[in-house]
Amino acid sequence: LFVAFSRRVRSSFSSMMYSIPTVLEVLALEVLLVVAYSWFGILQWHDTAQGQKYFPDFRTTLVNMQILLTSANFPDVMMPAYNKDRFAIFFFGTFIVLG
Repeated sequence: LFVAFSRRVRSSFSSMMYSIPTVLEVLALEVLLVVAYSWFGILQWHDTAQGQKYFPDFRTTLVNMQILLTSANFPDVMMPAYNKDRFAIFFFGTFIVLG
């Protein structure tokens, strides 16, 4: 009701509505990034100790990669793979930079 009577609120509301498609595009790209890197992580480390801990199945991997994207557990997920193979920095580095 307030939106209908206030010109400023109506203008702000319409601007917000126009920005929703752009926000949804960015969200879809983030979901695609997390799904793709989760799948590659499972393929790359499925038979290692790190794979059993951080990449055991797709659901757990999705959660771990989403948390990794927020930098909440960045060194926890990356360091075991980095200690075994220095090229793992490319996997995790590109994930963090692109995300």
